Amino acid sequence: MVEKLPSRRRHKRYGKRGTISLRWIVSGPVVSGSTFDLSAKGALIWLDQPTFFDPAEVVEVRVQLDSLSFRALGFVRHTSEEGHLLGVEFHRLNPRDSEELDAFIKALEAATTLEMNEPVA
Repeated sequence: MVEKLPSRRRHKRYGKRGTISLRWIVSGPVVSGSTFDLSAKGALIWLDQPTFFDPAEVVEVRVQLDSLSFRALGFVRHTSEEGHLLGVEFHRLNPRDSEELDAFIKALEAATTLEMNEPVA
C-alpha cells in the first residue's frame, strides 16, 4: 500500500516515470528506483527494494528521464514506513542541469495544460 505523504509542496509536481539511483554521500551501496513524480526542486521516488534513510540525510541522486539526465545532491525530506517511498529535495545542480530540468518541467507543464484544454467528446 502506498501511503499518502502530507501536502507541503512548494513546487508543482508532475507524474513522470524515469529511472533513478541514490547513494549515501558518506558510504553505502547504490539504491535504484523510479521517479513517482518530479518538480523543479525535488522528486518522490519509489525504491525497488525497501531502504531506510534518515530524514535530512544527504544522498547523491542520479536521474534519467527521457532526454533529461542529471546528478545532484539531495536532502531526504520524507520516507515511508515500509521503506519504498522517499521524498528528496535537489541541491547543488550545476547551472546547465538546472536549466535543462527547468525546461523539462516547463514542457511537462505545457503538455498538462494542453491535455486540460482539450475538448471532451
